[in-house]
Amino acid sequence: MTTVWARGRGVAWRRVSGGAVLLPPAADEPILVTGPGAAVWELLATPSDLPALAETISTEYGVSADRVGSDLTPFLEALADCAVVTRSGDDR
Repeated sequence: MTTVWARGRGVAWRRVSGGAVLLPPAADEPILVTGPGAAVWELLATPSDLPALAETISTEYGVSADRVGSDLTPFLEALADCAVVTRSGDDR
């Protein structure tokens, strides 16, 4: 089963110059994501799996999809730990 990533419920957010500010419901402090991180947040308006996210970011930033995928995994897991994103169908 493929893991599908999506924006967490109730996350308040706003676009800012060069990124996005995210505020999960139970958080005291906002999270700033910039560059490719902000692009991932925008892409997660539609739930997606890691290969699709990696391919889109790879094309946009001119980096190999394998490299992007290896960088995206810890990024998405960190956001999941903060309840900013969710994962479903986890195959781990």
